[in-house]
Amino acid sequence: SSSRPIDGRTQGPSLRPLGPTAGRPPLRAAGRILGRQARRAYPAVISLAVGLVVWEVLGRSQPILLDTPGHALTSLVDLTRDGTLPQALGESGLLYVIGLATATVFGVGYGLLLARAKLLKVSTAWLMYVLQAVPIVGVTPFILAGLGFGVGAKSLVVFLVAVFPILINTTHGADQTPRELLEVAKISHSTEWSVWRDVLIPHTLPFAMAGIYQGI
Repeated sequence: SSSRPIDGRTQGPSLRPLGPTAGRPPLRAAGRILGRQARRAYPAVISLAVGLVVWEVLGRSQPILLDTPGHALTSLVDLTRDGTLPQALGESGLLYVIGLATATVFGVGYGLLLARAKLLKVSTAWLMYVLQAVPIVGVTPFILAGLGFGVGAKSLVVFLVAVFPILINTTHGADQTPRELLEVAKISHSTEWSVWRDVLIPHTLPFAMAGIYQGI
């Protein structure tokens, strides 16, 4: 469109907002979006409410076989007030942190080591696949019976659950390191630590993070 003079000056073509919310106040547009989202959530909320009501009715009619949501909520409040629930959460969180941290250190470290020590990889790599196939649920009673119910035994169970995804993903990522980079590092007379720091660890880190995510 052509520009026209206004008070001796020229005014360029006017810019108009585009889109479904063009010309509307921002608050009104945001309200309409929230309204649409709320309408989409109505069926889920209604079905959840109906399920809780049915659960409560059935639980009260058969209190021995089925607990009710109301009783569960009351117990949750009571356990929180007397400190039982926070203490239990703290103990479980400690076991989780110890087991996952130990599995991360061992899995990432040993996985990287397998990529550099060929003899170690040939002699032990097959073992991690065999141990991964062992169901931890079946081994847990023997661990607790032999080591007791202390922090060490429970942390060992968490370690066994988390370590194999981390170890296998790290080993796979280290094996995928481009040989060209390793050859350049070798030609440049790089130290072993330089190879780990500049080539192996940066390339393997995404694989290791994926294994940690699976371990969690």
